[in-house]
Amino acid sequence: MKQSKRKGFTLAEVLITLAVIGVVAALAIPALLNNIGNAQFQSAVRKSSATLNQALQLRSARTGDDVRAVTDSAGLMAFFESELSVIQRDAATNTIFTADGMSYTFTRSGTCEASGAAADVSATAPCRVVIDVNGTGGPNLDSDAQGDFFDQYNFVITANSVVPRGNSFGTRALVE
Repeated sequence: MKQSKRKGFTLAEVLITLAVIGVVAALAIPALLNNIGNAQFQSAVRKSSATLNQALQLRSARTGDDVRAVTDSAGLMAFFESELSVIQRDAATNTIFTADGMSYTFTRSGTCEASGAAADVSATAPCRVVIDVNGTGGPNLDSDAQGDFFDQYNFVITANSVVPRGNSFGTRALVE
């Protein structure tokens, strides 16, 4: 009688293949998840930047108000609040929370500047807003921190626009 050859894989071959797939997945999945998270945050910060710019332009066109006339952080928050879909406000921190899950914290330490190349877009700019693209959700890291995963971004409010603060923020968050 002739013995037939067995067809298929041995248990050892299957286990080795699964181990190789597991190692590759363990190396690739964290990087993939990090890239997805960064892409979501970058998309959200672009959206929120456009939303604030539209709110600034709409408020100015609709009422004739000038953001440079605002006298304090609470007034700066109120200037934008009337044009956004606000679901909650925190007067103690001058923060508004919008229906899309983002939060905006406003700071005013002087007169909001005119737009243009001369506008101060540094950390000491007089009118600023910190946008947290996922509200109170983590990781709650500022874009000025070291690392690759941020959800809080700094913007400067000028007379005609809301612009990213600083060079590293502008290239890192909006160009990548």
